Amino acid sequence: TLYSALEPTCREAFLVGGAIRDHFLGASSTDFDIVVWGDPESAAKTFARKTRGTFVILDSEEDIYRVAKGGETYDFCAPKGPDAASDARDRDFTINALSARVWPRGDGTDTPLIDPTGGLSDLAAGVIRVPSLSVLSTDPVRMLRAFRFAATLGFTIDPKTTDEIHARCRDLLSGARERIRDEWTKLLSADLVYPVIRRMDDAGILPVMFPEIETMRGVSQNRFHSYDVWGHSLACLEEVELLLTTYPERLGGFEGIIRPYLARPLGGGWTGASLLKLTALFHDVGKPVTRDVREDGEATFYGHENKGAVTFRSMCLRLLMGRRAVRTGTVLIKNHMRLLSLSRMEKITPRALGRLIRDVGDNLPGVVLLGLADTGAGHTDGRRVDNGDMLARSIMEAYLRV
Repeated sequence: TLYSALEPTCREAFLVGGAIRDHFLGASSTDFDIVVWGDPESAAKTFARKTRGTFVILDSEEDIYRVAKGGETYDFCAPKGPDAASDARDRDFTINALSARVWPRGDGTDTPLIDPTGGLSDLAAGVIRVPSLSVLSTDPVRMLRAFRFAATLGFTIDPKTTDEIHARCRDLLSGARERIRDEWTKLLSADLVYPVIRRMDDAGILPVMFPEIETMRGVSQNRFHSYDVWGHSLACLEEVELLLTTYPERLGGFEGIIRPYLARPLGGGWTGASLLKLTALFHDVGKPVTRDVREDGEATFYGHENKGAVTFRSMCLRLLMGRRAVRTGTVLIKNHMRLLSLSRMEKITPRALGRLIRDVGDNLPGVVLLGLADTGAGHTDGRRVDNGDMLARSIMEAYLRV
């Protein structure tokens, strides 16, 4: 069907990008990008008609059209260069600059794959590298996209590419906010985000996206914390990702509550798990403005959870997050101290548990997990962590009884 759609509308066409990358990584793909030397709009319309798919204009000025068929999407676009090799060099990364001819079908003597930038070698080495440094200036969102691929594929970023990102990181803000939001959402959906977040911070791209980080950096805490506010926040993200793999053992018996909570969609690509990671990173964003020092020299942060919830909400709106995700994240940050508060009570009463469940509702699993991660990031005392797990189980039991 694809061949018959291309035959009357183009001189030449190549399958490019992610589908080829995924093939060599042994993964299936549902997104297919086809570069058409000819008339991509007609090719897309013909393909949609023959497959009974849905035709969508993505960008008429750039000649980009989409056909949605079932769970698959086919994007037809005009080339970025006079031939396949030059078109590949203008793509974001070498691993996405691979292309294969799909029209004309040839006689079997054609080269099956075009790899002018060394994409296959980088795939084998697990490296994210730009074909040329200019691709970051033409599309600054690619800087964030590099870290997204590093997280989702488990790859490292080429040092020269990292240096160029560091030099140009402020240009990211000139990119479309919708695209920045989508890349950030996909990044936090990866299984292991913490090491990539650290590299994003080192490259300067993280504080460009979230200036609030600079207010957290260097703010010392009390005797219960080994790190400043930002260092503790990074440690909390690490603890959350550890919890996401260990909660079945640590909180055994409650997987039936926690697993659906983590998987539930919150709109815009966010899930309970990815939003939990974001709140871990910014759960203490209210501490810098609430910091005070007692007469004994101990730092206090009274009310930081409420201030932090307000700040976090404005950050979410800047990221163009939907209402449900914003509301959920705000509840988590506003209540992240509740687990610690309960642990300090001589006796936890049913009334106190009921008040917590009433305040957070179906976000209780997220509040419990964030509270455990917060405690684990602030203390290295294994006994305290064990006590936290016991308290978490008690809270979950009370939640089941409601």
